[in-house]
Amino acid sequence: MKRLSLIIAAVMILNAVFCVSANAISLYDPDSKTTKIKGIEFEYRVIDNKYVEILRGEDFIPQKIDGYPVTIIGVDAFVTYEDETSFNSRKWEIPDTVTYIDIGAFSDNINIRTIHIPSSVTHIGKFAFAGCKNLKNIEIPSSVREISEYAFENCKKLEEVTLSNKLRYIGKMAFLNCPKLKKINIPEQLEEIGSRAFYCCPSLKKLDFTKCSPLGIVGKQALGYYDETTEGLGYYDSKKDIEVKKIKNFTIISDSNKCRMAGKYAEKNNINLILDEKSEMGYAGACGAGFTLKVKIDGKSFSDCTTKNPKIIKITKKGKVTALKKGRATVKATLSNGKKYSGIFIVKNDPALKKKATSGRSMGKYKEVREISVGLGKTVSVKLFGKASAIDNKYCSTNMAKITSKKSATSIKIQGKAKGISTVKVKVNGVKTLKLKVTVK
Repeated sequence: MKRLSLIIAAVMILNAVFCVSANAISLYDPDSKTTKIKGIEFEYRVIDNKYVEILRGEDFIPQKIDGYPVTIIGVDAFVTYEDETSFNSRKWEIPDTVTYIDIGAFSDNINIRTIHIPSSVTHIGKFAFAGCKNLKNIEIPSSVREISEYAFENCKKLEEVTLSNKLRYIGKMAFLNCPKLKKINIPEQLEEIGSRAFYCCPSLKKLDFTKCSPLGIVGKQALGYYDETTEGLGYYDSKKDIEVKKIKNFTIISDSNKCRMAGKYAEKNNINLILDEKSEMGYAGACGAGFTLKVKIDGKSFSDCTTKNPKIIKITKKGKVTALKKGRATVKATLSNGKKYSGIFIVKNDPALKKKATSGRSMGKYKEVREISVGLGKTVSVKLFGKASAIDNKYCSTNMAKITSKKSATSIKIQGKAKGISTVKVKVNGVKTLKLKVTVK
């Protein structure tokens, strides 16, 4: 009996210890305190008897608590959700005592429409304003040198962002999925744009890099991504669950001699590049065979454009370029004011015959084909990347296969006439002949 009593006592002690531990875990911070200011309860802690970190608050940000200045907005301090009681505040003021905005400090706060960030702030943490779906505009002060990853992700109503000229770094996915973002400046001292920084921002039509010189890194898919099936910049449409949706007329403005990375990004992703007048060209643009771009200098019209490489590109007097085959072409342009420029236009690839993959990881994507099978009496289509200016019907055996499409076709239709193997030759853009091996089964 005595032994049983000892066991029960031991269990009670263990339970007591466990309960104490569990309660300790539930505390926000062992040094945290609470107070009410203007009827609003704040949880906070005093650090080094010098300043205050707000751990949890609502509706506004006090300048002082217990006589100490508020310098840190803590992790998730002002988070709110749609199912919580709505705050009345719409315009927020961060006091000029604050220097540090921590991770997720205002994330998912649906009540912020505008917020003033003072020049005392030096750090904006990851997810700091992510999900603030009613935030319409934001100005980043010169004291902030970096915008952290995901800082303004999913700000669905954000239309305009003003960045300080001293900003050095825009983190990955910093403005991911801001569908109404229309205007953002590129700072003079910007050194890096992280991957997917402006991904899924279909309203953002133009980025001007002409004042930026140190830019060294533009991350993967930083401005969306290019897919050959869209002939332009694309993004993921979460509402319609479409992987690639075209963004029309997206343009990068750049002085190619000063900011090469912006030009390289434009070239790599088939983005229109407008050259600043002071750049004297240097880089005129790039695209794949069969595509068309307009060579531009910001705000200026051409009176004449020519090229010495007519087999690489075709160019009109007004600067409209049609890419013919892979290579580099010299472009010479004269502005309406008589000023002359010269630059290089790059055609990144030759025209090709392609067909959608029907299986595997590449299913639905266009892949280049050099041979194809067709059933007897059946017709097969092959997509032509690079518009055909003439199609030659030349075969090993003229009775085996027949091209049924028109000479100006962008999709080649081939009909199987008799069993065997035939070679079809297609002349594209008047400068390149493609061969396709056809097996009729």
